[in-house]
Amino acid sequence: MLDSLQKATHSLLSKALNEILPRDRRSYGHDIRLWNDRDPRVDQAFFQGSVPGFVIGNDQTIVDWNIGFELIFGGCPGVKRGMSVAKWYVLIDNFRRLPNRGEKLQGEAVVPITDRERVVFVSETFGRMVFLRIMSPVLDRITGRVIGWNIALNVNSVQERVKFFTELTDRIQNSSRHARYVMGIDQVASKSKVMHEAVEKAILELEKVKDVLVIGAVGAAPFVEEILSANPDSRVSIMDQDTEALRHLRNKLSHHGKRVKIVRRAPTDLSIVPDDRFDAAILLWPKMTMQEQEIVLAKLKDKLDRNGKVSVISWADDDGAEIFWDTVRRDLEERHEIDLIRWHMNLIKEEATRDKVLPLIAGGIILLVGSSGHGSFETTASSQPGILIVSFMSSSFKHLS
Repeated sequence: MLDSLQKATHSLLSKALNEILPRDRRSYGHDIRLWNDRDPRVDQAFFQGSVPGFVIGNDQTIVDWNIGFELIFGGCPGVKRGMSVAKWYVLIDNFRRLPNRGEKLQGEAVVPITDRERVVFVSETFGRMVFLRIMSPVLDRITGRVIGWNIALNVNSVQERVKFFTELTDRIQNSSRHARYVMGIDQVASKSKVMHEAVEKAILELEKVKDVLVIGAVGAAPFVEEILSANPDSRVSIMDQDTEALRHLRNKLSHHGKRVKIVRRAPTDLSIVPDDRFDAAILLWPKMTMQEQEIVLAKLKDKLDRNGKVSVISWADDDGAEIFWDTVRRDLEERHEIDLIRWHMNLIKEEATRDKVLPLIAGGIILLVGSSGHGSFETTASSQPGILIVSFMSSSFKHLS
């Protein structure tokens, strides 16, 4: 009887200690328990839908990739979208030993449309990594033709697995947070009078414009909608490298058809923008230094016609974003938009204040634009605190080089 009581007591104490005391993440049993957050294999299962992956076209160039691929290969020299997939294979430790999939295998009439191979990569950060490469076709929904290939690198083993999955976790969370921020701004813009007034002020002088270039995608939806509704014949091109913001704009503005063109490109790279194409340009909360801003303005002079107009919209000072979103919050409170405040406002304010957008200092931009005395420029502080709008004619900055 006493032995049974001691065994029962020992079992209960052991169970309690195991539940309370922290365990090494590498100390786990033979089974995966769904709610055991200390089991790294659960991490791997959780991210199965977000394993490293990329898409190639029929021309064997890499079209796009996801967060996992960026984490592993993004820092490698020469890795960029649009590169040949052969350049990626050079990075693979065992690429010379991969079989020639162009040869017919026993029992196969054609080259298989689904391919599975092991890929080994030695990362400077995460050590030796082994993936199962799963290659499947991307089919055109109308014709049924193969228009590309989706390649998933299913994680088999990682030398520094805890470090890898921890960083992957952080990146996925940050991406999800940024996506909520992008969509939240759009939701707030549709309800807030303050946002509507800021948009109207920014595009007040864009009358009878035909082609407008918007540099910056975050929060661009209300500006684009207002431009297109006010000018039935106008077209808008939006350029940014923010994938989440561009994806949101594509869905939000799809009903405008060919009147909206979305281009993924660094805001400072205007090399693909045709000369003398646009009659108006908007730099929307530009994430660039004053020097980069000067370079962009110098390049814009060739992209706009002589009478083209440029507007730079940004925060008025270091506290501009916080001041503006506090004003928006008060406006929503007066309108009893409790759900918008609850789900979006705190996140929007936090993200906007740490978004590394250079505050637009009026004196600096005026000196930059108007020092040669050519043309005219106008500085307008919007009716809402925190935002500064500087507008000028393209002829005002012909002195820039």
